[in-house]
Amino acid sequence: MRVSHEHFQRSFFSGASRIMSH
Repeated sequence: MRVSHEHFQRSFFSGASRIMSH
């Protein structure tokens, strides 16, 4: 689950960063 959590957090940050950047 640790890897899954990390992957989810990374995906979330990536999406949030893209939206915020835009």
